[in-house]
Amino acid sequence: MFIDSVAQDATIPSVDLTAFDGSVFAAFHGLSPSLQQRCRALSTLPLKLHFREPVLAISDPTQCERIRECLSGEFSDEPRFLLAAPEAIERLRPDAVAPAPSKTSQAPEVLSEAVSGEGSTDAPVVRLVNRILGKAIAWRASDVHLEPFETHYHVRVRRDGVLSVAETPDPSLASAISARIKVMAKMDIAERRLPQDGRIRLSTSDGRQIDLRVNSLPTLWGEKLVLRILGGGDEARTMDEIGMSASQKQLFEATLSKSQGLVLVTGPTGSGKTGTLYAGLKWLNNSERNILAVEDPVELTLPGVNQVQVNARIGLTFANVLRAFLRQDPDIIMLGEIRDQETAEIAVRAAQTGHVVLATLHTNSALETPGRLIDMGIPPYLLGSALNLVLAQRLLRKLCGHCARPGEQGFDADAGGCEHCLGGYAGRLGVFEMLPVSARVSEAISQHRSLEDLTRLARDEGLSSLREQGLALVSAGLTSVKEVNRVCQ
Repeated sequence: MFIDSVAQDATIPSVDLTAFDGSVFAAFHGLSPSLQQRCRALSTLPLKLHFREPVLAISDPTQCERIRECLSGEFSDEPRFLLAAPEAIERLRPDAVAPAPSKTSQAPEVLSEAVSGEGSTDAPVVRLVNRILGKAIAWRASDVHLEPFETHYHVRVRRDGVLSVAETPDPSLASAISARIKVMAKMDIAERRLPQDGRIRLSTSDGRQIDLRVNSLPTLWGEKLVLRILGGGDEARTMDEIGMSASQKQLFEATLSKSQGLVLVTGPTGSGKTGTLYAGLKWLNNSERNILAVEDPVELTLPGVNQVQVNARIGLTFANVLRAFLRQDPDIIMLGEIRDQETAEIAVRAAQTGHVVLATLHTNSALETPGRLIDMGIPPYLLGSALNLVLAQRLLRKLCGHCARPGEQGFDADAGGCEHCLGGYAGRLGVFEMLPVSARVSEAISQHRSLEDLTRLARDEGLSSLREQGLALVSAGLTSVKEVNRVCQ
């Protein structure tokens, strides 16, 4: 684009103002009347005045010094300039489009607020982004990918664990879509060279609050954005809803009822680990227990549970929060993820001193988990005495109840699908591998016995693998062999 080449020559970042709506007027009307007049004369549009540093869209890079002089004494910091097309600035000039808002209905700053439904929704890019997000939420998608390439631009959504193309906007809209979402997520729209993180909160028409975690990544053809839809506004599932068999549910509840000990839920990202922990906390939650949870991020709010969001930038790490928890008279501690030796050590010691500790860990199977913690530096004798249960899990797509068809190995998905599903599947259910730490298993862990020895011992005590549990779900007509082969490798 011409404006991009001018910006590169002037070493000033460019901005596509089609991503902005009428809520930028709040910044303009935050200026004194005399300063508003000077901005009009210099074809300058203030975009952000929330912090000390003003951010201004300008059309002529040769006017930077003159604009600095005009703003002298108005702000404590130097202004930051973004180069925009003159016609775009003219289109958004408040005096040309809309009157100043009254003090009783002050419009929010679009760069410092991320609340849906405020400001104009007439801009084509605003409508497009709203449609993309609305479609993803209606489909109960977990992630939205917005990806620019050399000759095309597409939007993919992850539904039931599988990515599929949802929209193919015109490639010329890529930068505007990126800018709009970064505005909503309170990210720096001028920084397109480095990855960024942000967060959006949306309100749906039925009153739900939806949180989206946003990450930008500079690629060869522009910024790729991924939006993780957190919780979807739903409540945490109960123990009866997460997919455990009756015997598994009984074992899980009996373990959670113990007075102390460590319960680990393992599996890859997106396997439903946090949902299982939430179900456990929901079952434990009552007025007689002090439950504390630390997460990154907090995916669902649980009334009655004290939840803490990690913030590494200010030193609020998992380890630091866990230390604080131990001074808060806890009964139950939930740890979103064990990531390092320090966190693991605190969790293990807390589980030995009168607390039930629930945590997640990234391992492929329940049997591999003790070895992983020992490799992280946990002494085997401590782990053997602290560990109560290891639960590995995956999420399998459920067969559609309307179009599933009989096959040679139970029911199969109809690849064509129907109006009720996506490719023959609708929704997902958990499949679980449970390793209860009996006296014999505890002794084997304490002695740091090999994985082969631990596997033989666990199998003797009745452990059933993820694949075996998955095939049992196939026999029950809930999923397909193909899906078990895909997930339970």
